Amino acid sequence: MRTRRWARVAVAIALIGAMLCSVGCGDLIDLDRKALIVGVGLDAGASPGTMQVTVQYLKPSTGQGGGTSPMGGSTSGTDVTPVTLTATGVNVDDAIRKLRGETNRFLYMGNLGVIIIGRALARQGAMTALDFFLRDGEISEATELAVAPQTAVALLKSTTPTTTSGVALPLFRFLNSAERLYYPTAPNVLWRFLGAAEAHARATYAPLVVPSSQGSPFNVTGLALFRGDALAGELTGYQADVADWLVKAGGYPDALVRLSGEKTPSALRINRRRLKITVRGPSEVALAFSFDVNIRESAGFVLDDRATAPLEQAAAAQMEQQIRGVLDVLQADGTDILGIADRVLARYPSLAQDAWPPLFQKMKLDLSVTVHIYEGGRHT
Repeated sequence: MRTRRWARVAVAIALIGAMLCSVGCGDLIDLDRKALIVGVGLDAGASPGTMQVTVQYLKPSTGQGGGTSPMGGSTSGTDVTPVTLTATGVNVDDAIRKLRGETNRFLYMGNLGVIIIGRALARQGAMTALDFFLRDGEISEATELAVAPQTAVALLKSTTPTTTSGVALPLFRFLNSAERLYYPTAPNVLWRFLGAAEAHARATYAPLVVPSSQGSPFNVTGLALFRGDALAGELTGYQADVADWLVKAGGYPDALVRLSGEKTPSALRINRRRLKITVRGPSEVALAFSFDVNIRESAGFVLDDRATAPLEQAAAAQMEQQIRGVLDVLQADGTDILGIADRVLARYPSLAQDAWPPLFQKMKLDLSVTVHIYEGGRHT
């Protein structure tokens, strides 16, 4: 009987041990002893072969429990103070090791919301730096990627009177919402960024983010284009909005077109976008876009009792020209962020994947655009 009892005790101990081993050491540390890292900045170091790493974490107010988690909401609504630390090392792990001496808190990345890459490092190649985060089991696949046209450390250290939670947390929330809402930016999460970079096209993208002195502490100004692991080009201004039509799944920026000889541009709300890619040969692909829109703004314009066909044709012609301009940039940079390579190489597997960027640059892209205008908002 005693033997059976000890056997049960041994099994219980083994189960408890297995449970403890399955929990990361960060999960066993009290919240008030953690540095909840919500943002990481990666920059090229001043010396060759070095890297500057910046972390921004949230420190709960003294004497209060709970905390704020960008990945899982907030806990107890606690006030937090952003703390930004930076260090230089031969790689990310070396820099973070040095940062551990700058705080008496455990550096916890289970709440990491955004990784910002400085332009200089992006031009050199960002994938080596991102390898650390790819291998870290604490980090969520929903972590957003962004590129700072200057340096990531300058962006994370920028301040504005309108926020007390630093830059990383509001930036994550903005990019996470932009996946589905009408924000003029195309976000890209860590798993999708890395997956596209290693796919046949070897091209990916991330939003360009700069500090702002009003509203949020940041401003998204465009789209950074990556070829392989390095920054190859950028789309800014309205061209970045047009690029969003190509790569986002929803929440598209408005289209600006001139309808029926109007002196000022009209704004079209894009409610739905469909894209059909047809492979016509190893060096020719047809792209057919279809947009369902309604008129968001058009001074003095009334849709009632008017034939919509001429308006739709005018809008389609102008949007086709705008999309063509973006495709020209993508081809010049060899950045196939539409994933055309997957379809072409599936049909022609003998084509060398390494030769894809030059092939994409010379490829004939036939483009057609149709627009369907529907009533929306107030009308007479």
